[in-house]
Amino acid sequence: MLKIVKWNIYQGDTRKKEESQNPQKDEKRKADFPPRVEESRLEKKRVEKSEDQETGEAHFNTKFEFLKRLRIIEEDLDQEIDDSQNERLFDFLLKKYRALDPIREIDSIYEVFKKNPEGVKARIANGKPLVDQLYALFETAADHAGLKG
Repeated sequence: MLKIVKWNIYQGDTRKKEESQNPQKDEKRKADFPPRVEESRLEKKRVEKSEDQETGEAHFNTKFEFLKRLRIIEEDLDQEIDDSQNERLFDFLLKKYRALDPIREIDSIYEVFKKNPEGVKARIANGKPLVDQLYALFETAADHAGLKG
């Protein structure tokens, strides 16, 4: 089974010609058939993305994925999970380092932590909480990316 996602592109010229020749038929067709689900989903995503860029807020899925990955890190390091603190970290990143991709950065941090979990745990035992280590690592990533905080 094949699904043509951008059907309008494939039949655009024919549809335009029909619409210009018979506008009443086109209105009747629109009334008879509900809007295509795929087109409405794509348009909704485009609108959400542009709104997110204007307001500076991340898309819900980005925040959800970030928090999910952060929870995995906390569980692997046997740390207490504090969702409100994790959300504050995400919001901080979004406000201070908008150009950073939080998902990619948290994945990179996770890879570093997996290579040396005992070092991370030792810093936690010495009084440097995990969240403070994460703030420092994100700041380092922003510096490497040439971003100003």
